Amino acid sequence: MTSYSLLLGRVALEAGSLYELPALLIFRGALLEVDIVSRELIPRKFLSFLGTSSSFLLLRNDEGFRICSVEVVEEPMIYRNKLKRNGLFKVISCSPDNLML
Repeated sequence: MTSYSLLLGRVALEAGSLYELPALLIFRGALLEVDIVSRELIPRKFLSFLGTSSSFLLLRNDEGFRICSVEVVEEPMIYRNKLKRNGLFKVISCSPDNLML
């Protein structure tokens, strides 16, 4: 049986290899480019859909990625592959270890 964290790691690495962005938000399968202001995340662009229903943040650094858990403050609205309402998220905590690319 494959662990949930292993599956999440695979999804995170797939998303990170597709886009060379410093931060990516996965929200219920939607991959979003985000602006980070303090500990708040503001989605600014819809990128694609991934095969997951999880919600988390990927932060790129020199060694790979960190996965962060997020809290939904205001849900974004995605309609016809466009971000219609930005929404708002807060970072709760980040993993201490990097995912390697």
